[in-house]
Amino acid sequence: MNASINVGISSVNKFFEYLQQIGKPTPENLEYVEERYKPRNILSLNEINLLYETTHQTHHFANAETKAKQEAVSQRDRAMLCIYYGCGLRKSEGTNLNTSDILTERKLIHVRKGKGSKERYVPVTENNLKHITEYLQNGRNLLLTGNESDSFFINQYGQPCSDQALSARLDRLVRNSNNSVLQARKPSLHTLRHSIATHLLQQGMEIEMIQKFLGHSSLESTQLYTHILNEQL
Repeated sequence: MNASINVGISSVNKFFEYLQQIGKPTPENLEYVEERYKPRNILSLNEINLLYETTHQTHHFANAETKAKQEAVSQRDRAMLCIYYGCGLRKSEGTNLNTSDILTERKLIHVRKGKGSKERYVPVTENNLKHITEYLQNGRNLLLTGNESDSFFINQYGQPCSDQALSARLDRLVRNSNNSVLQARKPSLHTLRHSIATHLLQQGMEIEMIQKFLGHSSLESTQLYTHILNEQL
């Protein structure tokens, strides 16, 4: 927030300079707001892998239909991790996805309703695409239960998933991980987005590329992740 305020202050001060040049009275220049970095909740790669592993947990089922339904939910959970961690989408960007936004041949996701109504295309790795396609072609069709919907994420009643429903699924994965450290972190869907941004920066990706990946309008928003790396050194 402070970064956005400072951009606004800079613009106002430049306008004041213009007024001075044409001999108009101006107020005192505005002072910049000190940037206060707030540490973000970032998961380690091991914790991310643990969440994926948790989606493969086996259960005892009453019948084949129940087993198939649970496998469909597990496929959706893996797709959820791929969308929010692997592709770094914001919470609402994920729930707003339609099946037509998954461009499998081009290995891209079309984010139609990004922040500020901006759209972008996000690249998808082979491994993420495998899980997303598995859910799209198998699990999702089973969850539809005869209903019709364009939404990518579908609940067990064949209706579009809400933000709250997907957040609840992540909470369940965290509980089922049986990892007290991960449970204490209480990660959210946005935590997954913060985590992939940090991991990409750790692996040497240029910050301008991460900015485009995340859909940040300002590079200053992306540069906050450099604070995280500095803390970890």
